Amino acid sequence: MTQVPSLSVENDLAQQVRQNINALVGAVNSHHSGASAPTAFVPWQFWADTSSGTLKIRNPANTAWVHPLSLFGAATTALAMGGNKVTGLAAGTDPADAVTLAQLQGYLTLTSASQAVWNAGVSTTETVISPAKLVALLNSRKWYDVTASRAAVTIYTNSTPLPILVTITADALTISCFFQVSHDGGTTWVSVCHFVEAGGFYSSATAEVPAGAKYRINVGASLVFWSEYRVTAP
Repeated sequence: MTQVPSLSVENDLAQQVRQNINALVGAVNSHHSGASAPTAFVPWQFWADTSSGTLKIRNPANTAWVHPLSLFGAATTALAMGGNKVTGLAAGTDPADAVTLAQLQGYLTLTSASQAVWNAGVSTTETVISPAKLVALLNSRKWYDVTASRAAVTIYTNSTPLPILVTITADALTISCFFQVSHDGGTTWVSVCHFVEAGGFYSSATAEVPAGAKYRINVGASLVFWSEYRVTAP
């Protein structure tokens, strides 16, 4: 037990004053440790309660010891932060200025999402992803023959969370036949591939389309096949 009967040093003989100062310093350094509360105390004073294994603090009104913290790492009732506190396993003494542990976890804890949610790529909930799920997401892409659902002079959108690879074989009906991609919703088009107009001969084009981008063949063309390497079927 390292406590003193008074927090002030009275005038006395030199040796006694030194002993009183040393005793007071020892009490402060040990947080006034003891199985019972110190008999001398001031607001905001610490007390290491060895009987309960908690570190307590004197309240601002100097009327009680409050908000214990564990001396050995175990969870305790509350953490004092001036006039506010975070409460955990038990109700705080002033619920009006307390934040529950569940509320705090709502800001600090990120939940995981299923593989299907990651593959869809549309959820806005903040989540964490494991390396395995990331690899599964990347490996979930496969080739789809979309010839029956594609046509020239029609705008399509990559609505997947990853870039898609588009490969087309077609007979261009004009020399200005391009595969184009737009990053701004269709206002500006960038030509990335050129289909050759050569009568009955075909030409092929392959390009990557970023997530969210739009893509098209800008003018008429006779499709032979149109395939896309993507996470989900269109």
